Parts: sequence; C-alpha cells; structure tokens
Amino acid sequence: MLLLIWLYVPQSGSATPRPIDGLGFLLMTSGSGGLQMVLSPGSQDDWFSSHFIAGTNLMALLALTFFVWCCFEISHPIAKLRLLKDRALALGSAGIGIFGLALYGVMVILSIYLKITRATRR
Repeated sequence: MLLLIWLYVPQSGSATPRPIDGLGFLLMTSGSGGLQMVLSPGSQDDWFSSHFIAGTNLMALLALTFFVWCCFEISHPIAKLRLLKDRALALGSAGIGIFGLALYGVMVILSIYLKITRATRR
C-alpha cells in the first residue's frame, strides 16, 4: 500500500514544511484531556464537590478557550477553525456531532436499560 502511495501520489509543490503549532497542540490536548479527567471520575467523586474535578474543569475550559483564540490569531494553526465560516461545512460538522452524540446516548441508555431488566429477571 505504501509503495502504491509513493508511486502514484504526486509530490507537494513546496519544499519547505509547514511549521507545527506546538502551543495549539498543547492547549488542545490539555483541554480535551482535562474534560476526560472530569467526566471519568465525576460520578464517583460527586462532580463539583471535589476540588480536583473543579480545578481540572477550570483548566480544561481555559485551555480550550485559549486554543480557539490561538486558532484565529496565529498564521499556521493546528486546526483551521476559519473554515467553519463556510455554512455548508459548519452545518455538516454540527450534524455529524449531533449524530455522534445521539448514537453515544442511545448506547448509554441501552446499557442501563439492559442492566436493569436483566437484573430483575434473575
């Protein structure tokens, strides 16, 4: 497969590689990782009564806010959020996100329902 790609995909026109947005990558990963850290132990630690969860949530919110700001301000962002000015792309992305949330929600509710109904039959 790699041989076919090497043979048939043309080389890019520019010889200089694009600079990597290290700050954007760091902010994106810390923001999404922080949200994951909030959601994973959240129900066990009674959500925002834990100082760890509240602090991690604040850190994730600040990191993601600064990430969005950086994506609009620097010349070579890691995620080109300006592309969402195109209405078709923005609506398609929102639709895919809503569809993904619906599928995930159905799986969560289905697992809870099956756990309750299977426990009552035994």
